[in-house]
Amino acid sequence: MIFNFINRIKDFFNTNLRIRGIVFKGLGVASKTLEKQMQIFKHTIPNLRNYHIGTINVLTEKAIVFNKPPIQTDFIQWDKDFPHEQFKFVPCEIECNSRRTKAMVYIPSWSPHTPSTRKWEVIASENLGRVESGDLVTLIFSDYIVNRKWAALI
Repeated sequence: MIFNFINRIKDFFNTNLRIRGIVFKGLGVASKTLEKQMQIFKHTIPNLRNYHIGTINVLTEKAIVFNKPPIQTDFIQWDKDFPHEQFKFVPCEIECNSRRTKAMVYIPSWSPHTPSTRKWEVIASENLGRVESGDLVTLIFSDYIVNRKWAALI
């Protein structure tokens, strides 16, 4: 509890945007496809090189619209059985189970979650341990992301 309180104070003074959410069970596809995709991403997006392979599906309390994600790929053929796909990433942090780490909102163009403004896939920079459906999480976006021509509209 003290961990969350201290982080809230820091975020307040750093003008970070905190959005609460709940973990929901996904389709199980991203865990399999992400491993192949990361082989491509590690060459084009160095920040993702050591990220944990697996996504955390988050249903946010409030809708988020990312007008211009700061990181995006061209349409790429990452697997012969899938169509060309574009990937967008929004840097953030994730708080879950009293742990906080760097993360990216991961937005593949063909994901069933992409049209939603409340369902997001998140890739964490480290394994957060056992994260289960129903766990509460907080996504933290920096002031830079929020104020950059309204990159995140709430």
